[in-house]
Amino acid sequence: MQQRFERVPTKSSSLRFLRESGLPIGTIVDVGVQRRTPDLMSAFPDKRHILIEPVAENYPFIHRNYAGMDYTLLEAAASDRDGEGILRLRSNAPQTGIFTSSLRDDSKPDAAGAALEERKVREVTLDMALPGLDLARPYLLKLDVDGDEARILAGAKETLKHVSCLVIEASIRQLAARVAALEPHGFILWDVIDLNYYMGNLSHFDLVFIPRWHRKLPALSPWSSFPRNPRAMQSYLHEPG
Repeated sequence: MQQRFERVPTKSSSLRFLRESGLPIGTIVDVGVQRRTPDLMSAFPDKRHILIEPVAENYPFIHRNYAGMDYTLLEAAASDRDGEGILRLRSNAPQTGIFTSSLRDDSKPDAAGAALEERKVREVTLDMALPGLDLARPYLLKLDVDGDEARILAGAKETLKHVSCLVIEASIRQLAARVAALEPHGFILWDVIDLNYYMGNLSHFDLVFIPRWHRKLPALSPWSSFPRNPRAMQSYLHEPG
């Protein structure tokens, strides 16, 4: 394999590597786009982007940022059901107009504190929303939804059969659960990217999953596809002096 760039643990580097490795991707499904996802835009400018976002304040920015690209905006919150729900908005800096949001779940305590606002929002499942859009498969699915990941995956059981790459945010405490939840769907953890630290402690990151059968691509299974080459190992560990 002739690598054309150094790999670093970022979304941009990971996505570029997957594309150059020949991973099939027909459509980008970006759940929780907020105002834009620059790494997906730069890695796949020629693909159709399905943008799912429930916060209305973000819509003018989305239309401006994606102008000139092939995109569809679904003004809704991805969920495990279709109907109407309550969206909770929070922000560390409300004056910026940038909010995080999650669907209200009355069966669980609101550990994140009081919301700035609650509003009604349309809920959609990926299994119902995507088939009517005439999309090229397979999908690259990105989830960044502030705690609603499990609900969205529960409403995407059929969709996951057509996903070639899944990028999902997780905290350090959620790592084992994320891997365990996706293993029955045939996904394996392939990369850990965009690491974030809080006061020196690893806090959260993005996990990149691919279906197990895509390991047949030589670039994604170098241990069995290429001769062993110690010089091909790239490490961020500091060797003792």
